[in-house]
Amino acid sequence: MRAKLRRFSWAFLLLAAIAVPAVERPRQEDVIYVEDYLAAPLSLRTLRATPLAFSRNGSGVMDWLVEKQKVTVLGLGPERHLVRAVISNGKAEGWVLANDLERPSPEMLADFEKKRKEAERIRQAIARGEIVIGMTQEAVLKVLGKPGAKSSVREIGGEFEQWSWTAYKTIPYYVPATINGTNVVSTLYRKVPVGMKIVTFQGDQVIRFEQTEEPINPNAPGGGFAVPPIILQ
Repeated sequence: MRAKLRRFSWAFLLLAAIAVPAVERPRQEDVIYVEDYLAAPLSLRTLRATPLAFSRNGSGVMDWLVEKQKVTVLGLGPERHLVRAVISNGKAEGWVLANDLERPSPEMLADFEKKRKEAERIRQAIARGEIVIGMTQEAVLKVLGKPGAKSSVREIGGEFEQWSWTAYKTIPYYVPATINGTNVVSTLYRKVPVGMKIVTFQGDQVIRFEQTEEPINPNAPGGGFAVPPIILQ
């Protein structure tokens, strides 16, 4: 019985050593994450033997990578890159010194930086609740929610998809009544349509945003107003 338990314990430890699961890591602002910009993985080779560390500061060395070993780059940092590599007891994710890896081409790095800045521009627009040119449909849904209608339009240059939302304004209205001989007025509220928001997409990206507000019934409680259309070309 003890021999069986010992064999089971050694087998369990061996399996645990072979399977090194990827650790869910919080994203860091100064790291360019490759999956955000490339459809295919980015593979580079080590220039020399280098430690694969669990932490970005170099602590917690899991193993050493050999010279010319191929790794999959997950994130590009100023001093260390996040990579996935095969080590002595399986696959692992960790940080290696940037100078110990081949450098991506200058064109690729410039493209990464351009896309990173664009992603940051979109992220800030979402945080402000604004629609900007270049947003994806997913980003628009985060700002405006599900559209009231979708349609296809044919213009010079091809066929495009349009999403539209009806804008509403809450206005008061008054209901007079007599209760026990006393005249009273109750104030209630209703939503009335006052305009439209229309987003035009080419493929998955916003190419035009139109926002119009029309005057409501001037005689209705709350008055009327009109705002010129806002059109982004």
